[in-house]
Order: sequence, then C-alpha cells, then structure tokens
Amino acid sequence: MAQEHSESFRLVIQHIHDQANGNRYYNMVAYREGRSLKASGIPLDRLLSRLGQALPGFDSGKMLMDGAETFVVFTGRFELTNHQLATLGLEENW
Repeated sequence: MAQEHSESFRLVIQHIHDQANGNRYYNMVAYREGRSLKASGIPLDRLLSRLGQALPGFDSGKMLMDGAETFVVFTGRFELTNHQLATLGLEENW
C-alpha cells in the first residue's frame, strides 16, 4: 500500500473565546509557503478529539490553557497528509 504524500505545515492553535459556562473555543491554522488552511470556533473537546485522531501521540499538555482572551496556545511543525488535514477540519483560507 502506497503511503499518502505529506507536506510540512506550521500548525497554530489560538484560544479565541470563553463562554460564561466555561466552554472554550479555538481557531486552528496550518501554514505552508503562502498557503493557509483554517478551522474556526472549535470547542476544546472537539479540538482535542481532532488532534488525537489526526496526530496520534500529540501531547495536548504542551498547550497553554490559561484564560487569556486571545493568544496562541500551541505552535509546531508537522508533516501532514490531506487525510490528516481533513481530520483536523482544516479548509483553504481564502
């Protein structure tokens, strides 16, 4: 079975909003040489689920989880396939 082609992306996760009931929301963007793919307004539980499915072994403990209003909670470089990008829910950001 042939391995799916992957490309190197810088993955950035940004905390964007806390609701009064404690729910946290995030944006996730993958950047590669003039190309960006984005998923917006992802609840924390869904974000962690997507990361776990797409990037086995992803250490969510590396994400900073304080209550700042807007800030980057994680950035890292990954080799991602189209399947992983789809699992993360990332779409072309025009």
